[in-house]
Amino acid sequence: MKLIRLSKKALGVTKYKGDKLIFNTTFKDDFTVKPNAKIAFQSIFFNEFSQDVIIDATNDIINNTLEGVPYSIILNRDEYTPTTYDVFFSDFTNKLNANVPFDDRNIGREWRVSLNQNGLILIEYKFGSIGTENLEFTNAQQVGGVFSAVAPIIANNNYFYNRNAMAKGSGFIRGRVNTVGNMIIGLTLSPLNNNSGPLDQASWYYAVGIEGGNYVYYLTGVKNVTGVVAQIGDIMDMHYDQGEFKTVYYRGGVENILDTLTDPTQTDNLYPFVLFKDTVGNMNNFNFSDNPYLNDLTKIVNNDNLGIPEPDPLDMIVDVTMTFQTDEFMRLLGFTTNPISLFNQNQVIFKGINKFDAESVKYLYSVKLTNTPLESYDGETQGKSQILYIINELTKGDDVSFTAPYLTFLELKNDKPLSLRNIRCEVVNDNDDIVEFYDKAIMSLIIDDEN
Repeated sequence: MKLIRLSKKALGVTKYKGDKLIFNTTFKDDFTVKPNAKIAFQSIFFNEFSQDVIIDATNDIINNTLEGVPYSIILNRDEYTPTTYDVFFSDFTNKLNANVPFDDRNIGREWRVSLNQNGLILIEYKFGSIGTENLEFTNAQQVGGVFSAVAPIIANNNYFYNRNAMAKGSGFIRGRVNTVGNMIIGLTLSPLNNNSGPLDQASWYYAVGIEGGNYVYYLTGVKNVTGVVAQIGDIMDMHYDQGEFKTVYYRGGVENILDTLTDPTQTDNLYPFVLFKDTVGNMNNFNFSDNPYLNDLTKIVNNDNLGIPEPDPLDMIVDVTMTFQTDEFMRLLGFTTNPISLFNQNQVIFKGINKFDAESVKYLYSVKLTNTPLESYDGETQGKSQILYIINELTKGDDVSFTAPYLTFLELKNDKPLSLRNIRCEVVNDNDDIVEFYDKAIMSLIIDDEN
């Protein structure tokens, strides 16, 4: 018998593309087998480059409990490749955030589903800094806890802002009316900086304010007048609450809704500003909740107990549980238990055990010798084939390592000595597409020409 070892190192591999698993080996030494020789597949090892993630009716529902309250999300049904994994993570993230309640246990928190540098899934539920950190002022000031404009008023150029975006799950921006005047609390889709100049009203994604003594709100820069008279001590507020964005004012601790945006922007970050349109109006007790993934701050900068839902992130989340529809989907995400649960955590982080899709089920590969005559036949093509072996057992992970349980020899049908100095071989999946791989692949074959 003769042992043949084929190897190939992947070339041209990028984040979105692997190398084709095709062996094309030419031996320097003469390699001739005797007539009526037989060949068998023995083993193979390779790192499969990727596997598409398919969301369908079998895995699109994820159930989770938050503080003992059950929720359910339905993922978009789609097929994702490495170039669109971010779309999958974004959909997963947005659906989780749409369930976050606006209460003192969850306020200021945000879900995020992402892939870390080691290829492990992170499903996180965290809070960031809350208060007046990272504020910058443009023709505005804070004196004794009161925020106000600095004269003179020219266009929309008296404001302050926070460079960080707002938390998306149950994020908020708010301030107490200290003196009734013309002022706006708002959010833009682009972060402000010291060179922003006057605030362009058309850039306001959502805003609430006071003009002429009455409450107004802005949706994509368009002003809506409410006719509701503002009072000193009111709290102007905008916040997420279970997938809705609400523009409200609180009076005597009672929430009064001015407008509700039922399909808010979730994929884009929203950046806060407070604009003073005269030198009369001012506010105190300003509060803002940062996106928790822009920094790792886990503190409240100030908590003024405004008599409305207040953040209490120093308290523990009692329980968070997530149940996947199938164990196969659980394994694809890299987890080993279903459901996954955490208890009494300040910052909730579910971290996959195995690489993302590392436990993906791979049922079928075919090993083909493309330049060697074989006695094999394919029912799909209804003709003679070049299939040497079919790997039809479950494999796990991107590291595919398989050894045939016993050798199955196929006749080469060579009635004369046959040169095998050049051997070309390819590995295909169950769709007959050539498998992509990275790093290195090794395959061994056995020749029997001892008749």
